Amino acid sequence: MANLEIAISDKVLASYPGLTISGLVVKGIDRTADQSEELERYLNRTIDEHENTDSPLAKSEIQSWRSVYSDMGVKPSKVLCSFESLYKRVSKGKKVFGINKLVDAYNAVSLRHCLCMGGYDLDNITGSISLRYGRKGEEMLPIGGDKPIQIDEKVVAYSDATSILCVYWNHRDADHTQITNKTKNVVFFVDQIQGGDNRAELALTDLSKLISRFSKNDVAIDFFSLDKQKPMYQL
Repeated sequence: MANLEIAISDKVLASYPGLTISGLVVKGIDRTADQSEELERYLNRTIDEHENTDSPLAKSEIQSWRSVYSDMGVKPSKVLCSFESLYKRVSKGKKVFGINKLVDAYNAVSLRHCLCMGGYDLDNITGSISLRYGRKGEEMLPIGGDKPIQIDEKVVAYSDATSILCVYWNHRDADHTQITNKTKNVVFFVDQIQGGDNRAELALTDLSKLISRFSKNDVAIDFFSLDKQKPMYQL
């Protein structure tokens, strides 16, 4: 994890010049204490806010991402961004929490702030992380999948030096970097096609506070933000 570099490719920025990627790196998580009362309250408030309700902000965010998914050559009503997938489930009263505390926390923050988010186990990352267009022949085995997803040059994906971490921008995460109960070091991303507001900052502040409640010891926390003016960040 030393000197981890995170970057947005020039081609992605050329397609989406208003793009902002905000992030949070948390190291040294020890969940033996597992103080989760604050998380439970946060989860319950989030469900109360979105269950059986229509949110103008949520609809606007979903519409923006549907346009991007059309650009990637898929039907956006079938291949959903991460936020729309969560929002649809919770608005219909379906279960969205219960995977593990870290995943529940960032899913709840994603829903609360109407943002697409993703998270990866840093100890299973090889080399640097890049948001880039796919290459012909690349594939990724998703969490819970039994066969890999094939991608092409139209698809925006997160990758490290050796493999794809997430396909269709934030649609499905790779199995090998998923966050589990054993995860100690993690990186989270917030994707915004058009940055400029403070939602990502508020969301990551919420997330950092929630995660701090999980750990028996103090965790190391680092925030970062990437855009056209600053497309690369080195930890």
